[in-house]
Amino acid sequence: MSMIASLKSISESQLSEMIEAPSKLVSYLYDDESGKVCVMDKAWHGIHFLLNGSAWSSVSIEGSIFLGGVPVSDEDVGYGPARYFTAEQTKEISAGLQKISENDLLVKYLSLVEEPEIYPGFEDNEVDRNYITQNFAHLKTFVEGLAKSGDCLLSFMH
Repeated sequence: MSMIASLKSISESQLSEMIEAPSKLVSYLYDDESGKVCVMDKAWHGIHFLLNGSAWSSVSIEGSIFLGGVPVSDEDVGYGPARYFTAEQTKEISAGLQKISENDLLVKYLSLVEEPEIYPGFEDNEVDRNYITQNFAHLKTFVEGLAKSGDCLLSFMH
């Protein structure tokens, strides 16, 4: 079984409703097609490491996109609770990500390859580097779109 990170847009009003009635959360994440979705597949942990220099901690708001945020509820939606970032935080995340090029991200790539805690593990080859940079480019575009539209961000593992 894979551990995949996904991001989904949610309006501020929908988020408020979700916090008050979290029983609708799983349905919104997996069945409701109204929000925009960004599936990061298994690249999420490599990207997290490259943004933070750590397998599990975060050093910036953009670095916290996969493991940070505020839990919507205690409900396990796959691998732990879904977490949210407000519209303002989503703008901050986008601004931070936009400052990082794919080449900037890869500066620490050899450290990523050597880090034993990274899921699923990466090799020093073009295929894995491309996998990381393509997913990072997709992440930047997705979050930038949410920031421009004033949406909030949900982050969850499944």
